[in-house]
Amino acid sequence: MSEIAKRLEKADKYLQKSRPDLALQEFLGILQEDPGNERVRLTAADLSLSLGKNSEAAKLLTELFERQTAVGDAPRAIASYKKLLRAGTPAVDQTFRYAQLVERANPREAVESYRQALQGFTSANRKTEALFARRRLIALDPSL
Repeated sequence: MSEIAKRLEKADKYLQKSRPDLALQEFLGILQEDPGNERVRLTAADLSLSLGKNSEAAKLLTELFERQTAVGDAPRAIASYKKLLRAGTPAVDQTFRYAQLVERANPREAVESYRQALQGFTSANRKTEALFARRRLIALDPSL
């Protein structure tokens, strides 16, 4: 049995014994050995959120969101972003990418996300990105 399989089994036992803190340690250990394991990363993020370790959850979800957007997995990236919102405030670039992902399916949510991104880009003096966010806002809601 591989080391990862042993750790997964151990984490499951900790969860059965209502020891999510120890299970989280095992999942984080697995991620050190296999950082590309999305299932383990998501489980660790969910456990972190349930334990109130929002900064740990945000770190895990940020990595997951970045990977999912890089491969074009929009449905999972959207779900990861929504969990990231529960963990804290996403970075302005993440909000902008999220707006791009939901633009067709939920234009109203995209408008709100583009507004947040525009505000963040403007305050960071990132004029090029702010201009693009403004253009997307106007395209979605010409009354603006």
